[in-house]
Amino acid sequence: MTLTSRHASAFAAIGALLLAATAAQAAPVSWTIDSTQSFVQLAIPQQSVQVNNTTSLTVRIRNQTGSASTWNAGNKAFMGGTIDTNYIDNGTIQFLAGQSNMLGLNSGNYRPDPASWNGTAYTNTAFAPAVFGSKVQAQVLVFLDAAFLSIANVFYELNSGVIPIAAGTFSGTAENFGLASASLEFDSVLSSLGLPDARASGPVGATQLNADGLWTIANLGGGNRKLTGALNLPLAIDLNGTIVNGQVTGLIVATATVPEPTTFVLLGGGAIAIALLRRRTARRR
Repeated sequence: MTLTSRHASAFAAIGALLLAATAAQAAPVSWTIDSTQSFVQLAIPQQSVQVNNTTSLTVRIRNQTGSASTWNAGNKAFMGGTIDTNYIDNGTIQFLAGQSNMLGLNSGNYRPDPASWNGTAYTNTAFAPAVFGSKVQAQVLVFLDAAFLSIANVFYELNSGVIPIAAGTFSGTAENFGLASASLEFDSVLSSLGLPDARASGPVGATQLNADGLWTIANLGGGNRKLTGALNLPLAIDLNGTIVNGQVTGLIVATATVPEPTTFVLLGGGAIAIALLRRRTARRR
């Protein structure tokens, strides 16, 4: 077989089409979360809440142990696991709903202990590992300890549509973030206020992120990439029918290895070379 200019043009066109199709194809990329930098932090201001839709109480959140004047122990927990995406380098990213494995890491031991639940109440004041923990105080003339709260078995959800990437940055408001599931334990010490012991678990849902700057993807060299994004969204905790509002902030830092563009070029060139060889062999026969 003699390679003519017509053949060369045809093969060049085939190669260009193959490379263009490959470049436009989003690939599944799993990002490993850096558990030393990624975290979620809860902030709940003092506020008035309705108990049993009748009684209005002023409540505040405090540390379970140590300083009783603030909530700075049990309000922040690191995050680990993986984030699954469809990704085109320097093109687009999509966070896949229900496919990531993002988990909250236990930040300490908090009351109550789930093992002490007897079906209707907690039977002791034991502590157990949990992601978040706090004490709820209610104002009855003065502030009194009303309950102990812990949140464990926390799995987060992160999803989005297809988000364009420009110069290594993309929108920080196009993502939805929230709890995929969690276990909430509520040990009341002032049941006379209408706050009985309670526990809940299951899916919670995701909320669109507030404006908090751009997310970035940094090129670390080779096929290595680093994803960084800030979290900022409203928080609502249901304490057995009493809703307490607050804010969630945090940071996601994750890394992944993506295919190099040269890999696509080699694949495309190899495919064309194989097609040429097969055609020459067939002609000789």
